[in-house]
Amino acid sequence: MLPDLVIPWGAPGANSDGLHIEICGFAKWDRAQWRGHEPMLRRSAFKVAKWCWLYDIPARWLTDTQLANGTARGLVTHVQVSKVFKRSSHWDPGPGFPKDVFLQWVTEYLAEIEGERDR
Repeated sequence: MLPDLVIPWGAPGANSDGLHIEICGFAKWDRAQWRGHEPMLRRSAFKVAKWCWLYDIPARWLTDTQLANGTARGLVTHVQVSKVFKRSSHWDPGPGFPKDVFLQWVTEYLAEIEGERDR
């Protein structure tokens, strides 16, 4: 864990352009294996939701074009950064990562955070 404003060096091409979260797992895991680690994924989704709220980041997955252009804000994966900027061979979190479920949890947690703020 690093403080939010410390730049990690794990995603060449996007290191200084965002916040990074490390989710423990294996890129070779299939969807069921990832879903078998729900507490970890939920905790990560909560952290992402908190960052979305704190830094006004839309809770959405960016396309490769949006990432390459650097004009949109949102979420990306390590493999996407590697594909777009071609400076790394990382392929995590892998094709089995449940991006749809993860984003659903981020969105739900963000709504809770925003609801608490409005009280």
